Amino acid sequence: MNNLCDQPLVLREVGGRRGGGSQLTEHGRNMIRLFRAVEAEYQRALDKLGGNLADMRHFNRLLNRFSMKTSARNQFMGVVSALIQGPVNFEVRMRLDDWNEIVAVITNESAENLELRVGQEVFALVKAPSVLLYTDTQVKVSTRNKLWGTVYDLQVGAVNAEVTVALPSGKTVVAVVTRESVEEMGLAVGVPVCAAFKSSSVILAVMS
Repeated sequence: MNNLCDQPLVLREVGGRRGGGSQLTEHGRNMIRLFRAVEAEYQRALDKLGGNLADMRHFNRLLNRFSMKTSARNQFMGVVSALIQGPVNFEVRMRLDDWNEIVAVITNESAENLELRVGQEVFALVKAPSVLLYTDTQVKVSTRNKLWGTVYDLQVGAVNAEVTVALPSGKTVVAVVTRESVEEMGLAVGVPVCAAFKSSSVILAVMS
């Protein structure tokens, strides 16, 4: 939720004597109050429409289609800060927060279809297996996107591990790496880590 909101809804506490936790921000509480008010109005509208339940079910299915879901674990909302056009590709820079920017490379045709412009809100999707992790601040990698944070959650399986990295802004990045990599890097909750991914691994989407 934090990744898709302009202000954090939840504040996370990593580690600590109580093992960390989360609490709502004032903005988060305001959003809940607004949701409850909209929910009540929506129910009143449904009660007034009543009658033809078949039409209502069809309309509801249509709305669900519009509310597209994706298998990409990482979903960010940001604002286009720069567009650089090349002979074949567009470089799109997207501001996530005061600390981080994401760079995506898409084809000129895709940029035209999305009708991208500076200042536009855009969604960035990144699959978890496309995210690389490293802890050494001196390491140089070729990936354009490097988001530093701390390990917030770690789910280790027999072969792979799912690592959630909490960014300073309250946003998170999820990576899937091998169990061996987790052991080699000494990953644990609270450990500083960088989540890196290629600009070509970023899929952009806009609201139509």
